[in-house]
Amino acid sequence: MYSSMLMPRFDFEAPTSVEAALGLLAGTRGEARLLAGGTDLLVKIKHGVIRPRLVVSLSRVEALTGVTSARASGAVRIGPLCTMATLAQAPWEAPGLEALAEGAAVVGGPIIRNRATVGGNIVTARPCADSVAPLMALDAEVEICNTQWERAHALNGFITAPGE
Repeated sequence: MYSSMLMPRFDFEAPTSVEAALGLLAGTRGEARLLAGGTDLLVKIKHGVIRPRLVVSLSRVEALTGVTSARASGAVRIGPLCTMATLAQAPWEAPGLEALAEGAAVVGGPIIRNRATVGGNIVTARPCADSVAPLMALDAEVEICNTQWERAHALNGFITAPGE
């Protein structure tokens, strides 16, 4: 017999800037969740693992998308909303980044690759997170911010345990 599991009720916002998203989060006392690709978050909500009062979609925050590189320094910035499909197709010029693209190219199927994001892959901290190992090998850093401050943190050490 078929049974459907309905999504619980929550408020939904889709700001267009990082500042607006941070403002929404600041007012919820931890009762909000950020939505990037949603491949993990929506499943957790549907199954009652988490019950956010507010879901803040980052899909309209253009500053968080894509892959950019600074030729002079050789640094590469991968936005947290960069999908695995985009990562797999990025024109890598820096040595060592091919492994990152190869890993992204085999994540799930095409539907998952077009939704799953690098940021989501990192913050869910799953042992099977496809982009995390190559990023750690490349000494990647994550940018962390709130309404008061912004700082860089080594990815190695940001993830402390599975799911944390």
